[in-house]
Amino acid sequence: MHRNLLLLDERSSRFVMVRCRKKMQKLQFTTKNCFSRSLVPLLFLCFVTPLLIIHLTPSLPIDSLNPASEPSCEKPGPVFAVENSGFCIGACTSECFPRVKNLCISRSQVAYCKMVEEKEEIASTQLMHPHADENDSLQPKNSRMPSIMRFHGETLTVPVENSCNQEKKGIPGLSLVADQRYLPSRKPNPHHEAEKIIPALLFTQSQQEHNHTFYWFSSPSEVSEWGKGFLKAFNMDKKVKYTKFPDGKNSSICFDDAIVFSAGTTLYYVPDQDTNDWLRQNVLQYCSIPIVNASWPPKKVAILDRISGSRRLQNKDMVAQVLFQKLGIHARQGYSGNGSFCDQVREVAEEDLVIVPHGSQNVNLLFARKGAVVIEIFPYLYYTSALKNYTHAAQLHVYSLLGDMPNDSFFMRPLSLLGWDSCFKIRWCKNYARKHFVLADIEVLKKLLGHIEKDSLGWRT
Repeated sequence: MHRNLLLLDERSSRFVMVRCRKKMQKLQFTTKNCFSRSLVPLLFLCFVTPLLIIHLTPSLPIDSLNPASEPSCEKPGPVFAVENSGFCIGACTSECFPRVKNLCISRSQVAYCKMVEEKEEIASTQLMHPHADENDSLQPKNSRMPSIMRFHGETLTVPVENSCNQEKKGIPGLSLVADQRYLPSRKPNPHHEAEKIIPALLFTQSQQEHNHTFYWFSSPSEVSEWGKGFLKAFNMDKKVKYTKFPDGKNSSICFDDAIVFSAGTTLYYVPDQDTNDWLRQNVLQYCSIPIVNASWPPKKVAILDRISGSRRLQNKDMVAQVLFQKLGIHARQGYSGNGSFCDQVREVAEEDLVIVPHGSQNVNLLFARKGAVVIEIFPYLYYTSALKNYTHAAQLHVYSLLGDMPNDSFFMRPLSLLGWDSCFKIRWCKNYARKHFVLADIEVLKKLLGHIEKDSLGWRT
């Protein structure tokens, strides 16, 4: 009996083992089969996706090839309004800078009292050009203080609060106050300096009967050669007081009444052609550069690269070859944004056609010849209309050339799936794209020159 039971257990064990072995074999077959089935589409995707990325054309930004249209305005004329709420520039697209009372700047906060009430007759609207009609005076919009201000080369960010403290005595009278926002340490930026000092200059010109001081929380060593030269060209260097930031724990600097130049602008700070002509004429006379209008076909052509940093133009020689093929002229190759203020101005002010990569050095184009053609080349996946905005009144023909994909950037191909507009809206993508070298798309450049030639028929009639 006992022996029979042992035999039965042995047979049962064998049966169970055989059954388990069959299940394992079946499971292995199923796993291999599933893996084989998934491997085929995976290999297909790995092969096809790079081809799609290579051949896919990303969406392009709007108006990238067309010059900015001339702004229309029902009330034309350069108007500069000093009102209770702030200083405003422009009769069409107004650029306003806030005006506050009891502005106190310390390490912990920038405090101010409420905006100046409209009922207080502090300053009246002034017109910079006597021939402008008083009926064209600007209706200023309410200007708001920025939420932060930055100092010490943008290394110190201080919150701005509407916290009134009338007990502290400040510098009397109306002062102009500027911080270092968008002006990082050891990286002078003429473009962002111009956002502060050109509106401040226009204010002082519109208020010549008063002596206002421009308090700039910076130092001459932190301001670019362009900025210092511009101030000197208009004798404004005598009105600038470089102000040391109050680093003490309880120390502060206060102003009874202040117009604040801090936040970024829309770049329409030169309101119209008369104002741009006035700026150009004064700068060219200061630099002893003849005032000449541009000609087309161009007699003088320059390819002006950035001397350092990102967005340098990689294929300048190829661009020069295309210019010679299409226009029959040898282009001069140089650098913009290098040397003294007048050296920088001269680079652009003596040319009929200028080709430049995108960058802050292009602020010098405010002083380019009337009617000059400008081709601005952008790094791949980065585009902005900034140049068209601040040169809208310079009477230039500004065209944009979208850069080609650089060969040495692995990440640009997958990023191209986002398209130009989407990449610009994503901060990390925008910053990544703008730091690369600029590679001019030669085939598009040939088409663009043909497009410009057709446009020129309208300039010469």
